[in-house]
Amino acid sequence: MEQKAKISHPGEISEVYRDKVVVRILSLSACASCHAKGACTMADLKEKFIEVDLFGNERYEVGQKVVVEMEKSMGPKAVLFAFVLPIILLVAALIVSLTWFSSQGLAALFSLALVAIYFFVIRSADSRLKRNFVFTIRAA
Repeated sequence: MEQKAKISHPGEISEVYRDKVVVRILSLSACASCHAKGACTMADLKEKFIEVDLFGNERYEVGQKVVVEMEKSMGPKAVLFAFVLPIILLVAALIVSLTWFSSQGLAALFSLALVAIYFFVIRSADSRLKRNFVFTIRAA
């Protein structure tokens, strides 16, 4: 049986609940692996927290090293929802609102408000997105 390609990141359990754990991962920018990384700042290193639902009899402890995984095919979908659609919405709203409003500032505020509403809708659809973007963990 062919195994699906996965994106994986090492992490550490920061919180444990009955049906889920929160994993802390350190995200490095692309230049952090460069030979000149000594010239870079700590701003290139970001701490992220990912909630992972537990299935079955999995037991984890705070501080335990784990690997967080997601199917590689979900990556482009995440980029679409987080970056591509908001940019398209922003540009389209700006173009349309420039014809509606005489003030460029008002048109810009309207466009930004639409993008804020978009992210609010995405946030309120969190439970649906969690069904599509499934993270799994395994001991490191």
